[in-house]
Amino acid sequence: KYGIGLKELWRLDPSRHTPGLVQHSFGWPLDNRTGGGSFLYHLEDNQAVVGFVVHLNYENPTLSPFDEFQRFKTHPMIAPTFEGAKRLSYGARAITEGGWQSAPKLSFPGGLLLGCAAGFVNVPRIKGSHNAMASGCLAAEVVTLALQQGRVHGILSDYEEGWRSSMIGRDLEPVRNVKPLWSRFGTVLGVALGGADMWLNTLFGWSPFGTLSHGGPDYKSLKPLSEVTPIVYPKPDGVVSFDKLSSVFLSSTNHEEDQPVHLR
Repeated sequence: KYGIGLKELWRLDPSRHTPGLVQHSFGWPLDNRTGGGSFLYHLEDNQAVVGFVVHLNYENPTLSPFDEFQRFKTHPMIAPTFEGAKRLSYGARAITEGGWQSAPKLSFPGGLLLGCAAGFVNVPRIKGSHNAMASGCLAAEVVTLALQQGRVHGILSDYEEGWRSSMIGRDLEPVRNVKPLWSRFGTVLGVALGGADMWLNTLFGWSPFGTLSHGGPDYKSLKPLSEVTPIVYPKPDGVVSFDKLSSVFLSSTNHEEDQPVHLR
């Protein structure tokens, strides 16, 4: 279970800047069956970061997460923030969203998977750095013990067996049904049910749903092109919305012009 997060850094007109302001949204411009949402954080020095996350279990193969992000910035409640502003940089990254139900095998001979590679992102809290650090601490403990006992190149099963009872597990278990409910029932009802379930888990350690499965890998959610209405995106205006090439130019991605293709 994955998402893709797209993000831009802007320098705002001082009159449009509110240091410390945090805004989040669900849904628009996505339809009710497509999971995702935005963030807009006002930083120091008249800067702000704006971003959009799209869950990769969407159905329409013509959907473009990049263009959904650009369209989001044209919303009448968002666009005024960027009047007189300048876009400084752009970037994107994959997000592991499966959480409690989707953690892979985390230990192998001589190594461990930590943080986001292990799938420890807390999706409803929109954060993962706390669990990344906690998994690093847990890994350090089991590695230190193994070295003290003279064990090398072995499988560190203590880490595999211990993360669910650690602060990582205590963080991820109460929110385990939020994404499955969102995927099953859509943004409006699914987010409401997920919020209720999260609070029941947090306050009482109980869920009426038990532990829901994710219902299959993301790629199986795509419908054939013949079964969907193709999405036609508006042409970027170069002021608030932009094309992909100018965005990649601002991402600081650099490679040789004759660099061989590395994907096979």
